[in-house]
Amino acid sequence: MKNKIITTAIAILLIGIISAGLIDYFGEITGTVEVSGPVFYVASGGDLLTNSDSPAGPNNQINNNNFKIWETDSLGDIVFSYTPQIDFYVRTSVDTPSENLNLIFGYDDGDEKELCSKNITIDSLTLSNYGPFTCSSDIIPEKIDTFYYKIKGNCTSCEYKISGGAGDFYTKVEVSKS
Repeated sequence: MKNKIITTAIAILLIGIISAGLIDYFGEITGTVEVSGPVFYVASGGDLLTNSDSPAGPNNQINNNNFKIWETDSLGDIVFSYTPQIDFYVRTSVDTPSENLNLIFGYDDGDEKELCSKNITIDSLTLSNYGPFTCSSDIIPEKIDTFYYKIKGNCTSCEYKISGGAGDFYTKVEVSKS
């Protein structure tokens, strides 16, 4: 009985080894992988969250031509190997229709460096969704310590409100390979 069990175990082991060899010889394993770039979400305290929806919080206010910056935690000097394409989204309102708002995305490596920006016109007195607004950078970022999303007012006497998000729309920046 012991000899039968040992013989069966050896036979199963040999069949497994031979099968693995045949797959290696005759077979081919192929597949595709889709990699998406990071998405940065505005949070109420000035944090720029990576791949994490904005938590509910109060609206941010920007007066006149002032600005608000949201920044990621330190990323440890990461390096991109491509020129990024940026898609801006913003949920905002202004108390005087037809005012411009400047959306800026960049990184800090000891100095603040702008990757790209878009100037948009805000027409809504109530919080509304704007975007995507797409632009491509001319540079490949290196030694990135933090990313930032800066929203700058562009008027002499107005008040903008910036919301982190509502429903499935968020004030965010999507980064992809251009």
